[in-house]
Amino acid sequence: MTHPSQDAQTQELPPTEARNPASERIDTLSPLEIVRLMNAEDARVPAAVGREAENIARAVEAIAQRLRTGGRLIYISPAAPHHNRRCVRMPR
Repeated sequence: MTHPSQDAQTQELPPTEARNPASERIDTLSPLEIVRLMNAEDARVPAAVGREAENIARAVEAIAQRLRTGGRLIYISPAAPHHNRRCVRMPR
């Protein structure tokens, strides 16, 4: 029998949860190299959001419509990959 975490490691993860090859050896980098790596990775965010702008806008429209008709938004996000999760509930 395998341990649950071993099973999870063999499953394909979404890109946001998968290991980043650029930071595989982060523990061997200097503080300056870590800061530069983080900055380089953060710089990729605007382009990624831009590629998904239409999908994000559709999601916002659908959520807003549901909130107007009494629905709720429950947002669950990882505090850190594979660790505790945060949950935010929007009031009715």
